Amino acid sequence: MNKSVFTAALILAASTVPALMADGHSVTVKYKDGSQQAEQVFDLTGDLKLSFSDDKSELSVGTTPAASKSFKVSDITMIKFNNGESDAVESIITDSEMLRLLENPVGETLRFNGTPSAPCTLNVFSLGGSLALSVAGWNGEDIDAGSLARGFYILNYNNQSIKFYKK
Repeated sequence: MNKSVFTAALILAASTVPALMADGHSVTVKYKDGSQQAEQVFDLTGDLKLSFSDDKSELSVGTTPAASKSFKVSDITMIKFNNGESDAVESIITDSEMLRLLENPVGETLRFNGTPSAPCTLNVFSLGGSLALSVAGWNGEDIDAGSLARGFYILNYNNQSIKFYKK
């Protein structure tokens, strides 16, 4: 899940806060604090607000700016709206954990910002669904895209997909 999807999910979940403002309801934020896992619980009484910094790198939770706690989005591992049911956003994959193409549109070479956690199969599909390119045992190395015709493609590895344009 990328940061945009996480942000959209959080905004959708935050829109339910007014309905949960009865006694005993809360928001729990679990986050990485150095090498340890930590959590903070916020009571849903009063005017609790969840807001993002302008660059979307931090989430602030509180009733006023002075009484808010800020979290780096990349450190958040779970946000749970406690309303007597099991509602949570878990298993967040941050942008720093996802591979990205360094160039899009792509010229003759697919170049990446990192490597997958383990060797995997990388597949490139045309928008029509046909397999255009496949690399077994891929470790993040550059891939020759010279054989691909101009157009849009979907690159898939480890259940993650990247849409790109071959110029």
